[in-house]
Amino acid sequence: MAVLVVFGLLAVPLHSDIRSRSGHNFYDGPSVVNYLTPRLHPGDVALFGNSGQHGPRDLLRYYGLPGSRLPDVLATKSGEEVGGFRPAECTDTARCLSGVSRAWLFLVRPSADLYERMPAAKESFLRENFQVTQSQEFGAITVFLLERRVSTTSG
Repeated sequence: MAVLVVFGLLAVPLHSDIRSRSGHNFYDGPSVVNYLTPRLHPGDVALFGNSGQHGPRDLLRYYGLPGSRLPDVLATKSGEEVGGFRPAECTDTARCLSGVSRAWLFLVRPSADLYERMPAAKESFLRENFQVTQSQEFGAITVFLLERRVSTTSG
């Protein structure tokens, strides 16, 4: 009985930490939404590092930033439609981002090269056509504002 009591006393703080905002990879949803809301412009879209990063997608939906305010423009089918947790993403990034001038990129624990874990076509298109103009870290998630590069070619 004493072993169970000691185990219980040790487990409660650990359980509380896991259930706090610092648990669950520290997805601080309220702070992300509070940061984004005043910065959104009409036509802004959401991008995610890769289709495997469903945490940021869920965070936006759960904490009150509806898709109509920041659409997941590369998602072609929901996770439910493809029978999993992750949506299917558009493979023709140039076509799917046609006309998009600002995109909010959500990455979980990004490396120095933001694009390294993305599919090649997506990585290449974003690298060539967009530049990071803002970034803000929220625990495990970093949010980047990507703005389309101004074309310098003349006709």
